[in-house]
Amino acid sequence: MATNILIVDDNTKNLDALEAILSHSEYRIVRAESGEDALRALLHNEFAVAILDVRMPIMDGFECARLIRANQRNATLPLIFVTGIATDMDFVFKGYSAGGVDYVIKPFEPAVIKAKVAVFVELFQSRQLLREQIQHLRELSVRLHAELQKMQASRFLQGPSNAT
Repeated sequence: MATNILIVDDNTKNLDALEAILSHSEYRIVRAESGEDALRALLHNEFAVAILDVRMPIMDGFECARLIRANQRNATLPLIFVTGIATDMDFVFKGYSAGGVDYVIKPFEPAVIKAKVAVFVELFQSRQLLREQIQHLRELSVRLHAELQKMQASRFLQGPSNAT
């Protein structure tokens, strides 16, 4: 099953470029042309990472990040900010304060974006596997507990042992 990656930018050329860079048979790229579109996508999908443009009309990337973080389901979603304009340290700090894990300045090296995304995808897949293993262990524990109760009930019904 493909791992979802969210890319958010009001400029379709930037979305096209990111999608081309990140095209991978194991990734499902979900495009959003606004912060509102991104929030809608997050309602219906789970993502390994989101790449957010800083400068967008109506809702900028920082506001979108704060709203993403406000939802418990997405509180740990890695957010990478991308910008070509907001490059001074105040904006970088604002990005990290809004919940970003990285802040990339355009033009960026495609191999760097690929590598960053690959790390977050691997972490996401590891967490998914761990959740599945925990669930399997819980189910196994419930079955073992039920079996133990049956064994104890069977011994109780048989009465004390007459071994001498």
